[in-house]
Amino acid sequence: MRQKSPKNRPSLSKTPFSSSPAVFEQAFLQRLGQTPTQFIHTKMKTGSDLQAVRYLYDTLAAGIAAQNNCMSQPFDRYYRPPVMPVSTQPEKSASPIRRMQHKLVRDKIPTLLKTKGIPCLYTTLSEENYLRALNHLFQQLMADYQNSQSFEKLADLLEVMGAIVKARGSTWEELTALRKKRKEQYGGYEKRIFLKEVNKP
Repeated sequence: MRQKSPKNRPSLSKTPFSSSPAVFEQAFLQRLGQTPTQFIHTKMKTGSDLQAVRYLYDTLAAGIAAQNNCMSQPFDRYYRPPVMPVSTQPEKSASPIRRMQHKLVRDKIPTLLKTKGIPCLYTTLSEENYLRALNHLFQQLMADYQNSQSFEKLADLLEVMGAIVKARGSTWEELTALRKKRKEQYGGYEKRIFLKEVNKP
């Protein structure tokens, strides 16, 4: 029986995972010399397109979060579009607005958009870019769940987790077996134990 490459096996990180926005923001500052807010507004002041800045931020944020074992924070946390006075609001255009999403979507989304008369342009990613996009989407969904506490977001997270496991050459059964093994070794989270301090000898 052919054994799977070690690189496809889940590994433990030396640094505990953090969902704190402050940890992500500090890592972002150390990497780019700017806070997320400063970075976004600097790019916008140069005349860059909003969607292009959003895509650039999401890409950088996902990489920084992965390197620092923390949760990426959503673009909209740091950017709020300027609100125009009512008297100067532009009239709504009858022409459709082109919106560049640049995101991995579920398989049926292009078909569903087509049935609604909404044109879209999409491509098929390479294996490497597919796994990178899955990891990025997982970070986004984690942030969305934190904000909404929605069961739908939890379901989306499970779907993405399954896709990541498969993309890494493993199976859901292997991940489940690993989960059970770790629970036997360290226990679960049912007792609501919150570790406050550890005194090293």
